[in-house]
Amino acid sequence: MLIQNILKPAHRLCQPLCCLFLFAAILIFGLPFQARDAVKYLTKNYFTYKDSSGVTWYCCELIRDEKMGAAVYGCDGATPELTIPAKVTDKAGNKWPVTDVVSRRTIDSNGWDRFLYNEDEGSEELGILRFPASVVNIGDDVFNTNGEDKFLLLNEIYLPNSQNLVIGTRAFLGCGSDNGLPTKITFGSSPVTIGYAAFADCTGIKSLTLPKGSGDKIHEEAFTGCCNLEGITNAPAELCLGEGSYKLKTVTFDPMLDHVNRIYSEEYIDGSAERVGLTSLTSVTLPDNCTEIGYGAFKGCSNLTTINKLNWPKLKYVGYEAFSGCKKLKLSGVVWPLETIEYQFINSGLESITLPANLIEAYGGSFSGCANLKSINVAAGCKGFSSKDGILYTNIYDSAGNRVGKSILKYPAGKSTAASYTIPADVSGLDGFSFDGCRFTEIHVPITVGTLFESYMASLEGEDTYARLAFDNMPSNCPIYYVPGSAASESIEANYSSRARKEYGPPIKITYVMNGGTNNSSNPSTFKAGMTITLKNPTRAGYTFDGWESAVCSKEDIRFPYEPEEFEFTEGVKFYATWKKNASKDTVKLVMTVDLAKDSYAFTGQAVKPGITVKVNGKTLGASGYSVTYKNNTAIGTAELTVKGKGTYSGASKSASFKIVPKKAKIKKAVSKKKKTVTVTWKKNSAKEKVTSYEIQLAKDKKFKKG
Repeated sequence: MLIQNILKPAHRLCQPLCCLFLFAAILIFGLPFQARDAVKYLTKNYFTYKDSSGVTWYCCELIRDEKMGAAVYGCDGATPELTIPAKVTDKAGNKWPVTDVVSRRTIDSNGWDRFLYNEDEGSEELGILRFPASVVNIGDDVFNTNGEDKFLLLNEIYLPNSQNLVIGTRAFLGCGSDNGLPTKITFGSSPVTIGYAAFADCTGIKSLTLPKGSGDKIHEEAFTGCCNLEGITNAPAELCLGEGSYKLKTVTFDPMLDHVNRIYSEEYIDGSAERVGLTSLTSVTLPDNCTEIGYGAFKGCSNLTTINKLNWPKLKYVGYEAFSGCKKLKLSGVVWPLETIEYQFINSGLESITLPANLIEAYGGSFSGCANLKSINVAAGCKGFSSKDGILYTNIYDSAGNRVGKSILKYPAGKSTAASYTIPADVSGLDGFSFDGCRFTEIHVPITVGTLFESYMASLEGEDTYARLAFDNMPSNCPIYYVPGSAASESIEANYSSRARKEYGPPIKITYVMNGGTNNSSNPSTFKAGMTITLKNPTRAGYTFDGWESAVCSKEDIRFPYEPEEFEFTEGVKFYATWKKNASKDTVKLVMTVDLAKDSYAFTGQAVKPGITVKVNGKTLGASGYSVTYKNNTAIGTAELTVKGKGTYSGASKSASFKIVPKKAKIKKAVSKKKKTVTVTWKKNSAKEKVTSYEIQLAKDKKFKKG
């Protein structure tokens, strides 16, 4: 039935339902082609016409584009080679051009829904069909073989070279499928609109040449089921061949297109049609001015070896997984033109690629499964990404915008060898796909690597996601050597326990500040990252050694064997010797101790004066027995106080330090709107407190014991 008839109901109340029916048809069949021109069938004006060869034609007058014409919906007395007349004469002697070849049901919803060909059941089946240039509409189901055996041998079709020709839904479905002969379909040179399944299941078609300019007017399933089709010239932007095994090897897209969408077949899984790659496809030729390649355009075309006219600089869009699974497609010297790259080349034959200076987003998983990829380069001037020796890096910046490091986003799998690899010392992080598919026999992780980033990637069908860490998709027996105590050690031990191997870094300098003493000659001058340090006591005349201090530990807190902090792996360790002066034999030594009520105090903007307990030789002094002076006890940082004895206790003194820290930030609100995500707002500290960052601790219970 024509779309125009659907939109012209018999009663106004039918309009919403009819519009809904049209909308449903669009959802089901897509209708990417233009609607037929306005037509009105004059159902009171049926007539028959007998041509010079004795064939009787069943006709109906019509008005198309305000011009009179005729529709032909059947014939009788015809031979297997049938030519539709260009004009027919009605009972009044009027000659009308034949513009429509349709079924009777298309005209008035009555009668047979196929073309009436020879009412005699014993007549020969139709084999050759020719249309005159006057025909602009070949109706829905008109030569559909489903339920009509007379078209099963129709294997030569000569279509009209008319402007704006429309071939309807299932118009030639199954034609020529019963004689084992090649089906020949000849189109004119003018663009044509072809509907859903118009030539579906025409198994005799081996090659097709479609009119130029039709690429966006042909339904993607127009040729579904054409299992012996081997080549298409001037193909539509999207092509679905449906379920089954196919022989299509070469596709040349309509040169008038500026885009291609996708070529695929289908496979039914649990009753649902899933798109699958066309494994028979070997060669594709893109339009001259192609600027867009659609989502999954050639996904799963595992035998595709050639894409002609693939002009990278012209492309403005390349869809997700466009070349996914094209293992035999060797793409070398690709100059990527887009600001983002996300999974277009998964499991493809990509060999080398250069990313642009304006790249703003890249996913390491985009190159997952690219076993032949040997080089990923980044053009000069790119801020977010860089490359060296063909390895792709993500640049890391601090809050002030200064570059402070880089992480490996992707080491090309084809560049790797069956040998040992040491990650460069200037690398501070590893992406989840850093070494995906690499063939290394062992990897050495330096102490500079601080983070193993976890990457998430959608499955190939986009339904699920899975997490990936740097060394996941590698040989399972590849050992990972790391420095114990380094930032990456915990993650390596937790995720790769069977492959983790401890190793110690290069010698790191130990510096001693003796404060007048002499170091013990057996104390080491260097240490190795991951190892502990043990020291012996130094000496000083007239003094007793009072303990070691380090950059991070006071003599009261320091413990031996000493475990250096992570920053000391790169900056080295510095130890300070502390001393107590020996008491004179002739005098009683006054030993003062000062205990602070607390070690740290919140910033108030005012001078902080902690409560203290002062003792001399074990006796607690009152406030009149000593004086106190302060230093740096207002601003954020380390403050000092010095206590000096008075009177009997003159000569006794003691200094102590305490911290002035920013006030604890007050949380205003914490909201979780999405799984594993919490949005927290708080009242910021004053500028005088010089707070540069905030630390938020999350837990699953109130006691903060469950992470």
